[in-house]
Amino acid sequence: MLAYYLWHREAVDTYGAERAAASTAAQAAHEAQFDPTGIRARLLARKAGTEHAA
Repeated sequence: MLAYYLWHREAVDTYGAERAAASTAAQAAHEAQFDPTGIRARLLARKAGTEHAA
């Protein structure tokens, strides 16, 4: 794998940059659809509510 990278460095770097850009775009789209603000508090509250019901 290292030899492939050394022989195709430009292609591998381009692929990595494209994947990083796609990941950033997907994360932005997801965060626009589902607000991440307060997620930890909501999950902890949900967990606390289900522990007493079980």
